[in-house]
Amino acid sequence: MIPRDVPSDRNDLQALIATFPEVASTSSVRTLRYTEGMPRAWIAHHAILAEREEVASLLASGTVDVRTTAVLEKGPPPLDRPSGLVNEHAEITSYEPSTIEVNVTSDGRGLLVLGETYADGWNAWVDGQQVDVVPVDGVLRGIPVPGGTHAVTLTFESPGLNQGLVIFGATLVIVIAAFGRAVRLDRRVSRSPATTAARSG
Repeated sequence: MIPRDVPSDRNDLQALIATFPEVASTSSVRTLRYTEGMPRAWIAHHAILAEREEVASLLASGTVDVRTTAVLEKGPPPLDRPSGLVNEHAEITSYEPSTIEVNVTSDGRGLLVLGETYADGWNAWVDGQQVDVVPVDGVLRGIPVPGGTHAVTLTFESPGLNQGLVIFGATLVIVIAAFGRAVRLDRRVSRSPATTAARSG
């Protein structure tokens, strides 16, 4: 948002007006649409390695074009230089809190990058085959994809959920067994001769 009336000596605001389309205005302000933001999903065909503590400063330096290059903390998957003959696209077709579906067309092997925060617990499938989810640029999710058109699905499963269910199940079995043992012991005590004599006396 910028003032509706822009002074002629404000070259910065004049440049914004010349660059970005106006989508709304009032008597006092203009709203411009920023058209240079990153998409929600894109494909990178080049990767460089950097230590975790170096990633932020490397990106801030502006020496890496994040639209084409992924900064990774460990060895990249096989990537192909695009031929330029394929119209690449990555379109999110379904978005839920724990499931994301993406339709991808890649010009050779690439790394699908989602503008979503990387976290343990995300799993990915390409055409039904499970693949790794890797941290890209320190904070984003990356999924290796082969060339061609593919369906990519990501699902979230809380880390430790399976382990927690196993522990819960084992605990439940122990509690039920202990309760059953206590009931059987109580029945034995109540049916013993001494107890019967005491009750009848």
